[in-house]
Amino acid sequence: MAGMKAATAIHYQEWGKGPPVVALHGLGLESSSFTGLARGVTDLGLRMLAADLPGFGQTPAPDAPLTAAVLAEPVIDLARRLKSPPLVMGMSLGARVALEAALLEPELFRGVVMMAPPLPRREHRWALVFARLLNPEMAKRIPLEKAWPWLKKLADRLESEYQGSDEHDWFGRASQRAIYYMSCPATRWAFASAARELALDPAFGPEGVWTRLPQLSIPAAFVWADQ
Repeated sequence: MAGMKAATAIHYQEWGKGPPVVALHGLGLESSSFTGLARGVTDLGLRMLAADLPGFGQTPAPDAPLTAAVLAEPVIDLARRLKSPPLVMGMSLGARVALEAALLEPELFRGVVMMAPPLPRREHRWALVFARLLNPEMAKRIPLEKAWPWLKKLADRLESEYQGSDEHDWFGRASQRAIYYMSCPATRWAFASAARELALDPAFGPEGVWTRLPQLSIPAAFVWADQ
């Protein structure tokens, strides 16, 4: 049974025993989206710790834009607190954060697995002027909570449709939790802030992803697919 734990300000759900795997969710989701995958991971004799990234789930947002480095800070702190170096894995936003953690503190991790990591465009950087217009404070003020009765009905319907289905477990949970959390002003701010910083992620230079990528010194897997 999953138990909620905390390391500094980061919250996570835990399954199984064995070598640790830290799992990081996608944009707008939280740790429960890994419930289905946790079954397969624990069957391999591993211990999964699915974390809520800052601003999502039960981990509070810092008073700063949600860059990959800011999101990676509590993940790195969690790795320091574990008895053995974990494998860090993530999907979408979580994959970018996993990469950042592995670049910043590679000695804390035994490997990194990234599913559909959003890496910065190498060309047409001029188009990022539109991303700079995305204002997290404006997203926070959108009165979506007024639509909560309708949104809750939609979330409940999704839960009933996918409940007990192993094949679609992660999708059902992800869809349901996205509806719940996007109804919260604070999470809308986190969504917009993280999305904006992902779009503005430097491609080159001292902080650029493509410049720093050759420095990745631990085993790494990049995974992209249609489904």
